Amino acid sequence: MPIWAVYALAVCAPLLTLGLRSALSVDFGERPLLILFMAPIGVVALLGGLWPGVLATALCALGINLQAIPPEGSLAIVAGHDLLQWLALIFTGLLVSVLSERHLRARRVLAESESSYRILFESMNEGLCVLELVRDASGTPVDYRILDVNPAYERILGVKRTEVLGRRVVEAFGLAEPPNLHAFVAMLQRGRPVSFDTHVPGLDKHFRVSAFPMRDEVFGVVFQDVTQRRLSEVALYASERRYRELFDRAPIPLCSVDAQGRVLNVNQRFVLAFGCSLEDIPTLEQWWGFVCPDEERRQEASQALLDDMRGSAPAGVAAPRMYLLAGRDRKPREYLVTAIATGDGFVATFSDISERLRAEEALRRSELTFRTVADFTYDWEYWRGVDGRMIWASPSCERVCGYTAAEFMSDSDLVFRIIHPDDKARYHCHLEDHAYPGRELCTMDLRIITRSGETIWVNHKCVSIVREDGEPLGRRVCNTDITDRKRMELALADARDVAEASNRAKGEFLANMSHEIRTPLNGMLGMLQLLQGDPASEDRQEYVDMALGAGRRLLGLLNDILDFSSMEAGRLALHLAPLRLDVVFETVENIFRLACAPKGLGLSFRVWPGTPEVLLGDEARIRQILFNLVGNAVKFTPSGEVRVEAWSAPHPREPRSVMLYLSVCDTGIGIPDGQVDHVFRRFTQSDASFARKYEGAGLGLAIVKRLADLMGGEIVVDTEVGRGTSIHLRLVLELPEEFASTSPEARTASKAVAGPLRLLLVEDEEVGRLAIRTMLTRMGHMAVTAENGLEAVRAFAEGNFDCVLMDIQMPELDGVEATQRIRAIQNTGTKPWTPVIALTAYAMAGDRERFLAAGMDGYLSKPVQEGELASILSSLPVRG
Repeated sequence: MPIWAVYALAVCAPLLTLGLRSALSVDFGERPLLILFMAPIGVVALLGGLWPGVLATALCALGINLQAIPPEGSLAIVAGHDLLQWLALIFTGLLVSVLSERHLRARRVLAESESSYRILFESMNEGLCVLELVRDASGTPVDYRILDVNPAYERILGVKRTEVLGRRVVEAFGLAEPPNLHAFVAMLQRGRPVSFDTHVPGLDKHFRVSAFPMRDEVFGVVFQDVTQRRLSEVALYASERRYRELFDRAPIPLCSVDAQGRVLNVNQRFVLAFGCSLEDIPTLEQWWGFVCPDEERRQEASQALLDDMRGSAPAGVAAPRMYLLAGRDRKPREYLVTAIATGDGFVATFSDISERLRAEEALRRSELTFRTVADFTYDWEYWRGVDGRMIWASPSCERVCGYTAAEFMSDSDLVFRIIHPDDKARYHCHLEDHAYPGRELCTMDLRIITRSGETIWVNHKCVSIVREDGEPLGRRVCNTDITDRKRMELALADARDVAEASNRAKGEFLANMSHEIRTPLNGMLGMLQLLQGDPASEDRQEYVDMALGAGRRLLGLLNDILDFSSMEAGRLALHLAPLRLDVVFETVENIFRLACAPKGLGLSFRVWPGTPEVLLGDEARIRQILFNLVGNAVKFTPSGEVRVEAWSAPHPREPRSVMLYLSVCDTGIGIPDGQVDHVFRRFTQSDASFARKYEGAGLGLAIVKRLADLMGGEIVVDTEVGRGTSIHLRLVLELPEEFASTSPEARTASKAVAGPLRLLLVEDEEVGRLAIRTMLTRMGHMAVTAENGLEAVRAFAEGNFDCVLMDIQMPELDGVEATQRIRAIQNTGTKPWTPVIALTAYAMAGDRERFLAAGMDGYLSKPVQEGELASILSSLPVRG
């Protein structure tokens, strides 16, 4: 309350009390009622202190004297007891005023003290908090509660005061346990303040803590965040340790010296270099005695080093100076000494340059050697810089092109001007492609025009050179005169072209001969097969069989020659497709079953369990391998049996591949040990005499070997003369991604033809046409014939056919173009899709693929075998 309000109350309160006394006097008579006046005196004294209380006491005493103590209206007091009461009132009022003044002063002092404490509490840079120990039910201290915190506490710990007041420390900060609880408990038990450093892992901070007891189990904590200082101390310690390690482990000798020449420290390299430790050389002068025994030279060198050290103080580092110092082995060596100012002393570095000086001398000698070699090199060499300017050219350039090295050095574009016009574009292109890619070597042959106008050939080799740091240095070039070699190469190229033309002619000749031989063979074998199927006399049947066998041997020989010719030329490629091994075995068995019957040979085929039902490979080539191996086994086995087996094993490195093993074992005549490798060569047999018993061209096993190599396989032969031969073949085949597992019954059903087929046979050769038509008729099919492609297209447009057997080489219109016209008719939608089978004497490598790419659906080579014809017709899809 303001002081003026207190004095106003000191005046008004006695007056009001006098008025109240007058009102009460009616009931209480003329009693003084002094007790009423103690209330305003007490209130005013408590609110205002001494002087307001004195004023209220004076006014109350004056009012009572005038109104309550007889005689009224007079200040005189007649009765003694009234005077005593009046004085008691004054004394009590004064006493209350004095006590109230003291109370107010104590309150003001307390408020000022509390304000000072609050200002200190709020303005401290250190965190300050008041904590209270928390015990569990058994009385064991488990945590402490936060009672008050200052703003620094909030700033340091990153929390708000309202978030932590009244909460336990573990809850407020999410800690596993209260930090330093045992230290605080010990402090409260001793009753003395404590100070310590601590680290709180939960907050990842370091603190300097001072704790002091306050009352009961309440205590105060003042703390400072010393994390940065701690980190700085750690960093400083690490820096000092690194400096010490750097000094001690420096690869060059180091010596620390103060301004008075006292040696403060030396590193390990210094001790190793000079053979003296810090205890041996307390002063620089004593060190000179170790490294420089010559007194006169020692004084001169010592004074020079001191001058360098003093001179390094302003600049920080003195210019290096070379000294001849004795090392640990007491042999003098050249050292480059540098003085570095360090506060009140110096650090001297010692670099042993003895090896460097020797290396520089060796470099000078090497440079002289290089210059001698470079200047007298036979080839024209030069070095062009990054900017295109010539840095060096060998004198031999004059011998090669007629221009001197000085001319090239003064005219950098001369190299470009002497390039032949036809080679300039290629030369500039190679410069752009190999600008500065590194050390990649580029070489090319080009022509240049010499000073005399002659055109010569040079082999141009260049490489971009760079420094150790990767900076380009330009291009190093070597030009070798290859005019004579180039002329020889051009002559060889002409000869090669002639040879290639001859080889092409040979291939065309083989293809033409194949066609011309197969065409009459087709008719001959066809007619023989027709005769073979007709009932006739026993002798006639034997003659037909012999003629048919001879023709088939001729056909097999022709096929082997063509296959081996393709292998020799590298034109034979594999055609991968899903295949079934049991189907391949069935085909081979059907062919050789009849050949085994006259000899009474047993022929068995077995696929062992575990072998994949479907594999990915070239079925035709695998069948060809088996034809040759089984054919040889049947041919060279007069009695006994021939066994063919197959099994598989996982590939050790390719999970999608398997190793297929094929084994052909016979009880035949065997192969002599010295002839095993010989029989796999072309045109060779184990018996090459004029009296040999078995016929053949010697290509079968050579073809098997080449095909096995092409499939990544190998062949192993186990043979004994007179007991038989076992040939084991390993092939690497892939597993198809997806295949349908079809039972043998289903495959047999799929090969079955629903009924007779209506076929269009296109063949220009009369005998062959008659033979094939008769075969088809004997199979139960109906065949319509056409002599050329035009007749075939007209016949197809007028009728409906289940299949077209198309010859390739025909007059008027060939088979490929006829097939394309048939496909065009089908594309109009007027005719259903009809398969077209190529029926041709073209059997060279690549012919089958060429005809299939032209739109045909199958391929059958001439001479046509009745079994193969029946097989390809049986594979046609059944029309509904």
